[in-house]
Amino acid sequence: MPTKRSVKRNGIKVEGVHGPFDALGIRGDRLGRHSEFGLYTREGLPIPACDTAGNLFTSAPRAQYLSDAPVGEFVKPVLFAGLAPQQFGHVILNSLGRLWALQYLPPDTALLYLPRNQANFAHYPFLKPILELLSIKSRVLLHNEAMRYRSLYTSEDFFGERHTGAMKAQMRDWLWQRLPPTGPITKGRRVYLTRSQLGPKVGRYCNEELIEHLLRADGYEVVAPERMSLPKQVALMQDAETLVFAESSALHLYGLVQRAGQRVGLIQRRNPLPQLMVGQLRDGPADHYSIDAISKIYWPPQRQDNTSIATLDFDILRDRLVAGRFLSPQARWREPYAPEVSASLHAGLAPGTRLIPDQQRSDWLRARRRKSNA
Repeated sequence: MPTKRSVKRNGIKVEGVHGPFDALGIRGDRLGRHSEFGLYTREGLPIPACDTAGNLFTSAPRAQYLSDAPVGEFVKPVLFAGLAPQQFGHVILNSLGRLWALQYLPPDTALLYLPRNQANFAHYPFLKPILELLSIKSRVLLHNEAMRYRSLYTSEDFFGERHTGAMKAQMRDWLWQRLPPTGPITKGRRVYLTRSQLGPKVGRYCNEELIEHLLRADGYEVVAPERMSLPKQVALMQDAETLVFAESSALHLYGLVQRAGQRVGLIQRRNPLPQLMVGQLRDGPADHYSIDAISKIYWPPQRQDNTSIATLDFDILRDRLVAGRFLSPQARWREPYAPEVSASLHAGLAPGTRLIPDQQRSDWLRARRRKSNA
């Protein structure tokens, strides 16, 4: 490992920012969710802080790499900014944690990302909008082929999957300077952030429309966050005093902007809750309350991991919303009727489709693999 070359500002060394290096970027071999991507000195030694870590994907350089001549070069300053994933929540948790270093680098510094799959921006629709939310106008590069970077910087990753959703102080300070300004919290404003508008093909609750109806009757606004621009989502999340979330990627955005004085209810659709979600919420100042009212979980006969359907016990859901002071004890409430449950469970599925109970899904997946390998 080469000696760390720390950036200086006003003659003072900035801890955690390294460079500039005359570097060679090599994608390397890939095995499943791991890549041998690395950034190397001209002597083939790995540059500090050029790995990525998390549940989604990892990368690490080899101890030394002397092959692969570059197919091109980038002359202007560039900061290695981590992994570019394809899903909204994963971008928040993997693509932002090094950006705090930009405040110490030349203003024309570009951002270099390791794309998880294809090096094509069409496959990463959330990366640039999230950067724009933070008023970052830097050019974005997706690394794919061997490239030489004449003035490369790296920085320590201070937020996200590597830290189970938590954020270091340097990152928090920088983030609050980049987010849109806030006003006072609107007392009494209550919002339910629904998942129902994503459609029946993704993971969901059974009868979420009934939850929306019952919460509206108690004074809630019902909002589908994906139908709003990111700045409008942030403004809403920072303004409301009470927020009840259907468990979704919107919670990762809220984790960036949560405020003291807010109460947050999270209705689970998976058990246990993803640790990244829990870690991110616990790391902020808002009071949050997880609500597990899951009765059963079913799966359509598909291999995708994000298609489960959670049926909820509406009596337990009501009791826990009341206990958490999210719902008035006088609120009118009811269970969904049997035809409503059946219609919601089978929404979007072909007639006659048999749903798989959660406890049988592992056997179903094994049988499918054996059949495909036969």
